[in-house]
Amino acid sequence: MTQPTANCPNCGAKIIFRWSSSVQTVCQYCKSILVRTDIDLKKVGQVADLPPNSSPIQIGTESIYNRQAFVAVG
Repeated sequence: MTQPTANCPNCGAKIIFRWSSSVQTVCQYCKSILVRTDIDLKKVGQVADLPPNSSPIQIGTESIYNRQAFVAVG
């Protein structure tokens, strides 16, 4: 499965959608909330800064549960 890519309309950074059916993502550099349509990418908001989180499961954590691999993405 291919991962659609684009450039952030706010800062120009490379954006990768984890799944081909994804319609929104967040720019990891400027925290813009981005929505993908058939012809373009639009900024619809911005993610607020969050306080530090001490949970052992963070975004990007990889593990296996019931013999099924997963990655925490949100």
